[in-house]
Amino acid sequence: MSYNFNRVDNDGKIISDKNDRYRNEKVCKMLTAKYHLHFSEGKKNVKPERLRGSDAIKHELFGIIRQTIDESQTLKDFEDNLSDKGVETTYKFNGSTKEIQGIKFEYKGQTFSGSKIDRQFSYGNLNGHFAISEHNLNVRQEKVQKEYNHEFEDYSSFGDWFSHAFGSHYDQNEDEAEQLRKKKKKQIIIKPKR
Repeated sequence: MSYNFNRVDNDGKIISDKNDRYRNEKVCKMLTAKYHLHFSEGKKNVKPERLRGSDAIKHELFGIIRQTIDESQTLKDFEDNLSDKGVETTYKFNGSTKEIQGIKFEYKGQTFSGSKIDRQFSYGNLNGHFAISEHNLNVRQEKVQKEYNHEFEDYSSFGDWFSHAFGSHYDQNEDEAEQLRKKKKKQIIIKPKR
């Protein structure tokens, strides 16, 4: 016995699929509740020892990329750090505008597009992440430079700066030594009578 399914009813009229998405969502929620199912929490629960072939390489590459993102400040750093780990990056360009549209990673002879490894590794997401990271790095560097310049503007010479930076420490030690000398002088030495 075979069944054919289509969107034509018994009167020859097309059955609307207008709300199929909402009906499907409702059915999925009911099945999830009825059978106590849950949604996957991503790649952290994957058992890598069970993976074979390209799936094993893709999972290993996921870990390398995830770690390298944390170690890198800019997209260029990211590429260089990946290259050091044996991963080569290439870009997909728009044919007419020559604008970058995607990123691919080659590892152990296999090539995967970033979004096929994980959605967070698409070119758009990576570029956005490193744009923010690079902006934050520039802001920190500018702040340090301003503080450095401001510190030296207050002093006309290195000697002024040195005495300001370290002088109070030396002055304090000299004051303590002077007080100790005065204290010793004030002590009255009583000689026994003969």
